[in-house]
Amino acid sequence: MYGYTDKIETRLSDGAKMLNKGEVNALVMSGMGGKLVVKILTDSFDTISACDELVIQAQSNLYLVRKYLASINYCIVEEKALKEDNKYYFIIKAKNKKALDVKIDDTSYKEYEYHYGRYLLKNKNEILKEYLKKELIKCERVIKRLEDKKDSIKVSERLEEFLLQKKYIKEGLEQYEM
Repeated sequence: MYGYTDKIETRLSDGAKMLNKGEVNALVMSGMGGKLVVKILTDSFDTISACDELVIQAQSNLYLVRKYLASINYCIVEEKALKEDNKYYFIIKAKNKKALDVKIDDTSYKEYEYHYGRYLLKNKNEILKEYLKKELIKCERVIKRLEDKKDSIKVSERLEEFLLQKKYIKEGLEQYEM
């Protein structure tokens, strides 16, 4: 319609499977869950590993994405948090370590940093702080309900998950007090 057919090629693809290794140097993934992001990155590893840069906005399980990026030789160089229509969005910019001009120390992430973002916490991002406070309230409500019904193994397991989540949230919030 706008005369760009000679400059733009569209492809329908499952993730990045229709891209060839070396064909792109940056990839943007947005609007899906962290588990699916990791699956796409894994399924197209040859193509992904040739990219210099990845920009990822996952809707959930962002800690899985952060951990996976570290395992495939990418380091997170920037993170952003946004809020629109009472929804929170977290964006990661990661660079392939072989494409970096300078060495970035991305070792020894603490578990809460995987969950909530080392750079967001380090920069005391106010949107993340607001998000953590809301998540803490939700988490405490769920914990209370689960403690009242600790009559099965499944409930006990869920309780342990939420207690761990509460621990990570509190560790994240402690970064704002330093």
